[in-house]
Amino acid sequence: MYMLLSPLANRAKSWTCEHCQNWEKRDASFCMNCFWAYPEHYTHIAGHHQRRIVLTFTGNEIEDYNKLIELVGETKAEETIKELIHKYLE
Repeated sequence: MYMLLSPLANRAKSWTCEHCQNWEKRDASFCMNCFWAYPEHYTHIAGHHQRRIVLTFTGNEIEDYNKLIELVGETKAEETIKELIHKYLE
């Protein structure tokens, strides 16, 4: 099985793996449950209890993206989206 990664995602994977608690041990079974090995079914990201969603805006949604960035700024966009989801799920 192959996982296609953009150069940016490949660097993120590389950096994350290099800083993983399993980097020294190299326990393959640990990696089998990692997002970077099996993003369709994982229990951790480099040993951290985390979940990841990649959100892509296309077509008319790009206007929503631009409005979000204009309102909160690029650095706060992820945090704002998390807050909106949390409020929606309450």
